[in-house]
Amino acid sequence: MGDPIQESTVVGIGYGTVVGLLLVYFAWENGPHHASHKREIVYLFTVIVTLAVTILTIETNGDVVKPSPSDTQAKNILYLDYTILTYMIMHVFLDSIPSTPSILEGIVASVVKAPPATIRKTKDIEVMVTELHETGRAAFKHMQISNHALAPLYLIIYGVVHSMMASDEGFANFVFYVVAAPCVILFCVVFFKQIFIVMFVNVKKRAIMHEKIKEFAQLSEPEPINFLIHNIDIALMIDDAPWHTVLLFTKEGLSKLTVDSKAILVDALQKRGLRYSRTAAHQIEHLFLSCKGRELTDLKNMTDMGGDYQNLFKLIYSDITDTTTRFKILAHFKTEAFLLKESNGGKDSGLKILSDIDDTLYSSGGKFPAGCDKEYPKHQLYPGVLQVSE
Repeated sequence: MGDPIQESTVVGIGYGTVVGLLLVYFAWENGPHHASHKREIVYLFTVIVTLAVTILTIETNGDVVKPSPSDTQAKNILYLDYTILTYMIMHVFLDSIPSTPSILEGIVASVVKAPPATIRKTKDIEVMVTELHETGRAAFKHMQISNHALAPLYLIIYGVVHSMMASDEGFANFVFYVVAAPCVILFCVVFFKQIFIVMFVNVKKRAIMHEKIKEFAQLSEPEPINFLIHNIDIALMIDDAPWHTVLLFTKEGLSKLTVDSKAILVDALQKRGLRYSRTAAHQIEHLFLSCKGRELTDLKNMTDMGGDYQNLFKLIYSDITDTTTRFKILAHFKTEAFLLKESNGGKDSGLKILSDIDDTLYSSGGKFPAGCDKEYPKHQLYPGVLQVSE
C-alpha cells in the first residue's frame, strides 16, 4: 500500500488538473485548444488520460502494481462510477465532432460544367475525403451512445445497478468483472485502433489524395479545379489534409478560381479555425488580395451571407489575430473601394442595409423577448419593407 499522504497529493493534483482543463475547455472558447478539432482531440485525450491515472491511483491506494484487497465491493462501485464519468466527458466531445458542408447557405453558386473524366476524378477525391473523415474523427463519434439512450441508461445504472451492487458483493463483482471490465477493454481496443488508423494508415490516403488534387491544380483550364471545389466537402478536406494540399487551392490554383470558389474556400477555412494558425490566415489573405473591383465586393458579400455566425467582421477582427495580415486585407479593401467608386463616376456602387428583424422588418406582436409592438399582428411585415428590399 502506498503512502497515504503521497497518494492524496497525487489524487488532488489529478482531479485539480482535470477540473481545470475542463473549465478551460468549456469557458475559453477562443483558446488555442479550440483552434481546430485535431487540437481538441489531443486536448480531451489529455484530460481522459489524466483522469484515468487519478482513478488508478485511487483504485490501488497509490500502488500501481499490487492493488489493496480491502473493501473490494466499494472499489468496484467506485470504478464503475469513474468509468461512466470518463465516458461522459468523452461523449460531450464526441458529440461536437462536425460534418460541416462546404456549400454556402444563402448563396446561389454558379454552375460549373465539366467533362466526364473530371467528374469521375472528382468523385474519387470526394470518396477519399469521406473515407478519411469516416475512418478518422467520425469513427470516434460512432463510439458514442445515442443521446436518447443516455438518460435511461444512467437512470438504470444509478437507480438499480448501484443499489444491487451496494447490497450484494457477488453482484458487485459480477458487474465489474463480467460487464464493466470487458466493455472498457473492448472500448479501449477500438479507441486505440482508431488512433492508430488516424496517425498511420490515413497518412498514405492523404498522400494519394494530394496527388489527385495536384493534378487538378496544374491543369491550365479553370473548370476542373472549380468543379472540384463546388462538389466536395472542402471544409472536411481542409480539416483532414495537410497544409501543402490546401495550398494547391490557395496558391498553385489560385489564378484559376472563380469568386464562388474563393468564397467556399474562405468559408471552409473560417469554419476549420484561423485564430491560432498563421498559415490559414495567410491563405485568407491570398484569397482576398487576388480579387479586385466588383469581384472583391462579391467575395465580401458572399462571406457575409453564409447563413451562419461566420461573417466578414468576425473573420477580420476576431479570427485573424495577426495584425499585419489584418492590415493588408483592410488596406486592400480601402484601395479597391476607392478605385471602384472612382470608376463609377464618384458614386457608391451599392448600399448595404443592416437591420434588426423583430419590430423593425415585421411586428413581434408584443411577444417577449422578441419585441413589444402590439399594433400589428405577429410576423406581419411593416408597410414599405418589401419596397426597400427591391
